[in-house]
Amino acid sequence: MMYKQLVKTLLLMFAFLYTASCVSEIENKKQIQDCLIENTHRLNSISPSCTNNSDLQFLKEKIKDADLVLLGEAGHLDGSTFEAKTRIIKFLNQQMGFEVLVFESGLYDCFKAWNLYEQGVGYDSAFGRGVFPVWSTSRQLDYLKTYIARSIETGHRMELAGCDIQFTGSIGPQKRGDEFNEDLQRLFPDVSIPEYSMLVDIISDNNKYFRHVSINDFDTVSRKIVKSQLQSLIKKLEDVKPKSLRQLFFLRYLKNIDKNLYFKWNLDFNNLDAEVANSRDREMARNLIWLKDTVYKHKKLIVWGATSHLISNRSFLQNEDKMISMGSYIKKHYGQRCYIIGFSSFDGILGSISRNESYRVPMASNKSIEYLLNQSGIQYGFLDKRAFACMGDIFIARFLGYSNYSAKWNEMLDAMLFINEMKPNTAKDETK
Repeated sequence: MMYKQLVKTLLLMFAFLYTASCVSEIENKKQIQDCLIENTHRLNSISPSCTNNSDLQFLKEKIKDADLVLLGEAGHLDGSTFEAKTRIIKFLNQQMGFEVLVFESGLYDCFKAWNLYEQGVGYDSAFGRGVFPVWSTSRQLDYLKTYIARSIETGHRMELAGCDIQFTGSIGPQKRGDEFNEDLQRLFPDVSIPEYSMLVDIISDNNKYFRHVSINDFDTVSRKIVKSQLQSLIKKLEDVKPKSLRQLFFLRYLKNIDKNLYFKWNLDFNNLDAEVANSRDREMARNLIWLKDTVYKHKKLIVWGATSHLISNRSFLQNEDKMISMGSYIKKHYGQRCYIIGFSSFDGILGSISRNESYRVPMASNKSIEYLLNQSGIQYGFLDKRAFACMGDIFIARFLGYSNYSAKWNEMLDAMLFINEMKPNTAKDETK
């Protein structure tokens, strides 16, 4: 009898403690939601065509110390994010004096794309000449492409640039090799150029030499010859001491090719080496610093790229991945002059790079900041570190491919823009 009574008492105690725990968790969640609501700046729209900017005026205070704003994206399939970023870019350009938009795309390709813009070439062709196809073919960027073109004639010039070491534009492989020869001879007509035929072969078909397809068709000796030709050419042009902007960009292009070949020749998708993978982010950071401190010394820059590249301090991820992102170098170099914004959603549909598929946004953890914002009825909201503090030092968010990562996000981002329901990136079929 005593045993049965003891069991009953214990069960009642456990039930009481469980109920108290649930009530405490609900109350705690309610407190967090109330805090988030209080510290979220709600946006009326993410449409770039919106003309009433009263809901964005708070950015003037938030970003007043920055002359470099980094706009991330959880993935490259996020149509609503593309629209939201375009609206913010337009606001920063027209009301805060930001004049240069730097894409996670080829430095030299985007330089040549901007030259085409200035020559009056159609905005689709010009933009596609420099920017990765996932963005250049996106219908959600049509407004941005037109805006850049028209900015040349308005009082709000918005120049296009790139910071990547890769070849990204729509130019075909053979045309790229021909163009390389033309640019070299036109920009440095008085320089005695060393032999570089194998280098041009590589430039003409760069993607062929990714590690996973190149082991059997491009041997070590050939690689050494290409590297030698490239280093010899770089030294020749450095000795000339380039002076014009075009010459400086071309020399930077050569150095980027050198880093790009290292990246592609050593990147093994089946056995990822952090040092190799990090090399691209490191060189993108160096390119961005070169652009900011040399080419656009007195201008404010906006950077468009994946949040995985633009965040700072990836070591604060709970599942630390040994990756050193571009944003870490930039934040260290510029401090408060650099402002990093991540974008994320609770639900919705993602587009497809292949144009033929779409995907549901992965499910959000019920402890994530996105889930709590959804439960709070927020459609579009801007949250900075004051709002992040509502979640505690470590919390779950979905800035990296919508995975539910636990991290010290306040050490990695300055702010986030929340879009409750994502709509897909839809690409134009350029074959029609």
